[in-house]
Amino acid sequence: LREGQCESCHKPHGIMGALVLKAQGDQLCFQCHQELADRPAGVTLHAPLRRDGCAACHDAHGSGRPGLLPADGRELCFRCHAQEAFTRSHVHKPLQQRGCGDCHDPHRSAEPALLRKPVAELCLSCHRADAKLQKAHRGADTTSLRCTECHDPHSSERPALLVASLHDPVAGLDCSGCHEIDAAGRAAPIADRAGLCAGCHDGVGHDAAVPHPPVAEGACVDCHAPHGSSHAGLLKRSEGKVCLECHDEAPFARASLHEPAREGHCSECHDPHGAGQPALLRQATRDLCLSCHADAAPPPEGAGSRHAPFVKQPCTVCHDPHGAETPQLVKRPGGELCLDCHRSVRLEMAAAAPHAVVQRGDCAACHVAHASAQPDLLAAPPDQLCAKC
Repeated sequence: LREGQCESCHKPHGIMGALVLKAQGDQLCFQCHQELADRPAGVTLHAPLRRDGCAACHDAHGSGRPGLLPADGRELCFRCHAQEAFTRSHVHKPLQQRGCGDCHDPHRSAEPALLRKPVAELCLSCHRADAKLQKAHRGADTTSLRCTECHDPHSSERPALLVASLHDPVAGLDCSGCHEIDAAGRAAPIADRAGLCAGCHDGVGHDAAVPHPPVAEGACVDCHAPHGSSHAGLLKRSEGKVCLECHDEAPFARASLHEPAREGHCSECHDPHGAGQPALLRQATRDLCLSCHADAAPPPEGAGSRHAPFVKQPCTVCHDPHGAETPQLVKRPGGELCLDCHRSVRLEMAAAAPHAVVQRGDCAACHVAHASAQPDLLAAPPDQLCAKC
């Protein structure tokens, strides 16, 4: 474009005044940038490139910035990546001074997170594995360390970019508390990981009536990072993501989600190590639900009317505890759900002149689901209720 060669991309004659491109989408870009067209197996593409193509990050005609980028440095990345993780008190110097591209390839990589090199190799390209670095790590062999298990590669509220949650022995630089250290400072792998964890964390779910399978199997590191993590409790990832590595994601993709499920706070209802209730629930189902939904507690017996399932059965008879396609987490649309029990109403619906709200299955137009001061769970006195329609 700078050299006036519009025909490099556009056909010389448009149709009805439109400028027609020689090729569509990325195929046009690849005519010059052939090195990006090759996509060998095992290589991960940057999500915007994979999803939307080159134009997601580049302006085709010009932007006044290097690489035809529409924004400066990190600001472009922040359009997708939340700033919080990159702007804490202590920021990694390459990120602060030169931006994300120092460590990440913006297009593709065979390494996780689009890194330009394996983690240790990338870190040691700036931080020399010399005596000074080894001394800072209490004599440990720095060439064998996994840097990002203790240091946040982007930013941190702690000096030296230490992650928010450090295992106590690591925080005290006491590798020998868990590892055998040889003369060169290399830490030997742990043979009995479960036994090692239980040496300090005894009683964490092991004696529970319903233990979490990874706990029962001693697989602590399935969920926890043994050295450090940016997440509370040394979790490898955010709580919800850790759980969904094993548990089916489908219930959490429905239209109406339980707030703890939507926020990924599984441990608000479930004990992640072990519990005395089925499904690792922290309390019996009704008690657990009422610990948040106290306003739904049934009135005393004799005070109005109470829905039998609400009083005698767990809330999950009608509600899905994670997510549903209907409001209020109801397992099926109101009328369908009610008719599972109220089968006599089906006969009324077959009458010559059924009540319109009954016919359309809108039980909630007249009744409340849990309890009412009126008989028959009516939402108001009968005369007032009928007068509304």
